[in-house]
Amino acid sequence: MRFIRLTVLRDAPAIEILNQHAPYGYTLFHDTLTDVYFLTNAEIDNFELDGFGSDYDPVLNIGSDYDTSYLKEFKTAHRDIMRGQLIHDDIVLDAIALSNLFSTRVLSVYSNDEACDFAAIAENGRLIRLHFEAGRDDGEKVTEATIRDIASKLSDSPIVIEIKDSAPKSNDVRRYKAYEALQTETKPLKLYPYWEYYEGNIGRRGICETISLTDDKSATQTSAYNMPVMYRNALLGFEKAFEKTAPDFTDIPEKNRYKLVASKAPEKTSVFFTLFKGLASAITAIPKSKNAMLVVAVILFITFATLFHNDEKDNGPTKQQSSFKEYCTSLDGELIDATPKKCRINNVVYHNWNLPGEKDERRVMILTIGPEKRPCPNDADRACLVADDNVIPFEIKDFTFVEGKYQVIAVERRQNCSPQNDIDCSTTPQIFHYRQLLMFGKE
Repeated sequence: MRFIRLTVLRDAPAIEILNQHAPYGYTLFHDTLTDVYFLTNAEIDNFELDGFGSDYDPVLNIGSDYDTSYLKEFKTAHRDIMRGQLIHDDIVLDAIALSNLFSTRVLSVYSNDEACDFAAIAENGRLIRLHFEAGRDDGEKVTEATIRDIASKLSDSPIVIEIKDSAPKSNDVRRYKAYEALQTETKPLKLYPYWEYYEGNIGRRGICETISLTDDKSATQTSAYNMPVMYRNALLGFEKAFEKTAPDFTDIPEKNRYKLVASKAPEKTSVFFTLFKGLASAITAIPKSKNAMLVVAVILFITFATLFHNDEKDNGPTKQQSSFKEYCTSLDGELIDATPKKCRINNVVYHNWNLPGEKDERRVMILTIGPEKRPCPNDADRACLVADDNVIPFEIKDFTFVEGKYQVIAVERRQNCSPQNDIDCSTTPQIFHYRQLLMFGKE
């Protein structure tokens, strides 16, 4: 997945305050052309505006008690349009908290190539603008006369995709209307249609053609607004926040434009994790088959789980990780298989990777990633990873898939929300965030 994740401050933040709230480190860059400051995580060596990933993680450890319940009410009221769109209240809260902490204006953005484009602007602890992709209508099927008219000018269409010869010829074109949600200081959150277009198949050609673009009448015109492109709200948000032309988020940053201001490395890694990682590196150098890799992974996992509770001297008290059976029985579930692990709760079968826990809980687990991807659940046009012979509808941060090989990895799973208490927490990609800790090997 291609994405950008931005935290932009109008004024230079106080370094001593940054250091107080950055247990995982940070890097601060100054954009010499627009005179704003980009705050990124500590892993960034050279400033980049885009990349690959699947989440929004606040750089600093601060909180906000701003009420975002109206966002969930808004999504519920417009479920026919928004459907699977995400409401990122964590981005809203992060922008508000940062703007309050540093007494400045802050833009927080997360945009990707899967119809997520979320921008929040806050100043001195107040949300002043919220703008995000909100979905589209079901689409109205067009007449054969309209299809013939579109076909006559296909060469001028902005997007024409040739479908493979084995695909059946078909004429199925629909007229869609795309919506965005906008909130300003003077106007409440509201849906705005901004783009009408044709999309579908004509013969063996897939087409997408713009019919019209509609301005946001409550805002002044910007160079970014009339562009139905990836990162559109990121561009618009930047211009609205700082009244300056946004950088080209889709291109390589201009050389020497971004100057390093300050940085802080993550706090010291615990002794146990350093030893664990060293042991893993030594063992993974041994030639192994898929089964051997699993044995090694289990040994390391037992080591990890045994030492997990004893990490208190380095990092403070840490909740001891329970076994799969304990997690299952704590939810009044029934353990129905040991290999692979399965737990039945109210006639629903859960696996290790999706057995729920508590909000903010972290679990470490071993996954065997299959050599081929399969169609994703509820989205057959997208390919998903296969873990322990199950199709998993999420991505794993820091993991690189290698086609044709089994990969055994240790991952940390963080639970973002609770489906029992949060109406906007209903699917695995929303509930959990996964990142790779270690790679045990490939076969």
